[in-house]
Amino acid sequence: MPLINLDQGILKSIKNFIYGIFHHNIYRDTLKLASQYDDLMLLIVYGEMLGFPTFSNIFTLRLLPHIIPDIERWKARILRRDVI
Repeated sequence: MPLINLDQGILKSIKNFIYGIFHHNIYRDTLKLASQYDDLMLLIVYGEMLGFPTFSNIFTLRLLPHIIPDIERWKARILRRDVI
């Protein structure tokens, strides 16, 4: 029994090591890019509240019910950035 668990542990460690070498940077960059696109979309939707003139009022009104639950998370993420 312990030999099987040891083999599975070593196999899992090798698998995680290979994942880290090849995929972790791509995964992290993809998450960062998705977050930036999400911030940009929310800025477009809430742009008029912040003072940025946008000309897509009808479209933002349609998107507003889907985005309202994300307001607090978006505010926290924007304020947490080091760029400010």
